[in-house]
Amino acid sequence: MTAIVIAFSGLVLVMARGRDTDSGAVALWGLAMLLGAAGISLLALETTQGETAHRAGNITILVGTACSWTAARLFGGRRPMPWLILAGPALWLAASLLIGRGSPQALLFLACVTGALYTLATAWELSRLDAMPGRSRQGAILLLVLHAGFYLLRALGLLLMTETTWLTDREIMLAMMLEALLHTLGMAFMFLALSKERTQHRSVTRLRELALLDGLTGIGNRRQFDVALARETELGQRDDMPLALLMIDVDHFKAFNDVYGHQAGDDCLRAIAGAIQAAARRPGDIAVRYGGEEFAVLLPRAEEEGGMVVAELIHARMRELAIPHAGSPQGRVTVSIGTAALPPALLSGRGEALVAAADHALYAAKAAGRNRAWMASQLAAAQAALRPPEPRSPEPRRAEAAASLSRRAG
Repeated sequence: MTAIVIAFSGLVLVMARGRDTDSGAVALWGLAMLLGAAGISLLALETTQGETAHRAGNITILVGTACSWTAARLFGGRRPMPWLILAGPALWLAASLLIGRGSPQALLFLACVTGALYTLATAWELSRLDAMPGRSRQGAILLLVLHAGFYLLRALGLLLMTETTWLTDREIMLAMMLEALLHTLGMAFMFLALSKERTQHRSVTRLRELALLDGLTGIGNRRQFDVALARETELGQRDDMPLALLMIDVDHFKAFNDVYGHQAGDDCLRAIAGAIQAAARRPGDIAVRYGGEEFAVLLPRAEEEGGMVVAELIHARMRELAIPHAGSPQGRVTVSIGTAALPPALLSGRGEALVAAADHALYAAKAAGRNRAWMASQLAAAQAALRPPEPRSPEPRRAEAAASLSRRAG
């Protein structure tokens, strides 16, 4: 009956596997349970089939335990280790052939220790998983540790007691089968719960990522830019590091759509997004589609001159793309770029000022003939946007307060 229930649990896992990346691990967990059920069945035939059934049963159970460990490795994104899967069963088989039936106590001790090691290795693999919502991982680890402890208690009893007839007592056998049954049912539930929690966690993560990505170009969107700008201004001030920004606009893009059509326009924007993202290649650089045909690149820990270096890289990649544009004086698609930067002392709450300064520089680049980059430091209007607001003198404030009180009195 124990073998039937364990086999049924294994079949549930095999049939419950989906089409996601965890399907292989769940199926292997199910196979491990089926092997365990087969091993128990073979051991039950030992009284009629003799030593062959005994050896086959123990080897099958150990292979199933090793498969459970391998399933945990696959679930954690790690590669299987076939030689370690076979090492435990092969060691027990070699010992069985050498010792024979002369020392069943030693063979059972080796089987218990090997099974405990595989079980503890499974718990270790699950403990290495990335943090996920839910408590299934902790529950699975607890069940595995308790099961390994049961194995080790049996091994300890074999060491301490010279008489082994107690192993075949009805109460001992019943306890062993009951523990195996409860462990298997609990682990089947935990494995399914782990897979479900992982799928839900990935879905939520993917939805969050999609909310921050531009559907057309695949790079960040305006929402990601706003989040990143707020974060980087705070981090820049805290770490005493500057922050640079590039605002990029595609030249004569309306004319491009009029000549080549909107599908070609979408393809053009995707190509430009790829060129911009390739130019913003430092870890931490953030390239986004700001809106329409306008893009932005946020450069943490960069001065305005560093922004100009990235701008030149973008222009170089645009020349490599060489997208034909009959409506442009250049005969190809070009971009205009405005760059601005803030020192650490002025970053607090100055994200909007940085955007305004880069915008001023972008307009200046377009007014100067397009297909070029301008720095905000070259423009008085952009410099004014970057300057912190001057504190108001106390006299006007007192005058305003007196006027307000007089209005209330009136």
